[in-house]
Amino acid sequence: MLNSIEADQQSWWREIAPDIAFPLAFAGSQLDSTSPLEISEEVDGSTPNSITSTLVSSS
Repeated sequence: MLNSIEADQQSWWREIAPDIAFPLAFAGSQLDSTSPLEISEEVDGSTPNSITSTLVSSS
């Protein structure tokens, strides 16, 4: 999912999470495991049901 956001590839996103809107606010952002971003996922088996992403302040 991070790769699809970084590359702004909505088609990649739709392949893994077809019922969840692409997070346009983060499109093209360089995100990695050290980014101050909190991601919560609700998954049923291997199907994402919801994803919540929040930028975490550094203070």
